[in-house]
Amino acid sequence: MSQQILGWNGERVMLACDSQVMSWQEGGAVAHGSVRKMHSLGSHALICSAGLEAGVEISLALKGRVEKEGIDDFAQIDQLGREFLRQEYHHFLLQQKPWFVAHPEAPRLLYFTLAGYDRQEGQCRAFVLESKDLKLPFQEMAIGEIITMPRVLTVEARFGRLWSDPAQSLEDLAQFCRTSLEKIAACDDRVGGPFQVAAVTKGGVRFYSDFI
Repeated sequence: MSQQILGWNGERVMLACDSQVMSWQEGGAVAHGSVRKMHSLGSHALICSAGLEAGVEISLALKGRVEKEGIDDFAQIDQLGREFLRQEYHHFLLQQKPWFVAHPEAPRLLYFTLAGYDRQEGQCRAFVLESKDLKLPFQEMAIGEIITMPRVLTVEARFGRLWSDPAQSLEDLAQFCRTSLEKIAACDDRVGGPFQVAAVTKGGVRFYSDFI
């Protein structure tokens, strides 16, 4: 399991996540360490995976592709990323199909959150791609300005009030996200630190908490 908190509008994006990794063993999922789940894509975009651990490697592969091609605008990352993620996940499924057949109760959910500053539109954007039950193509989730994944409605309500208040700085919002993740982790052993919190604005990506 992974926990994400996302807030976005035309001027800014804030994304927060945990780093716990769950592995499927006979009898269920168990925690077996932590890994960086959120990565910058160039100077003005972020990607964060959740669900199947394969999402981490696929995110890193997209990061490498973006850096190799020198892409730095979210409109281009959007265009490249959707097809790249589909192809990489398709390749993973071809390789791992026998394992999933042998383990029908294992988790089958994967999603990617991508967010960044679109220079062509002059504003920030964010979207979430989801695959349920190992199915492709990815489906784009309908999201509002505030969403938690999995849903934690009390966090969404409080974050929504802060997010709509122009007096709240990015530092204050980042602190709220970090504290919220800590509280969730205290009640759910499937969520754990270190926690990553980052923002995107016209000025680029800034991490307020990062994986150490």
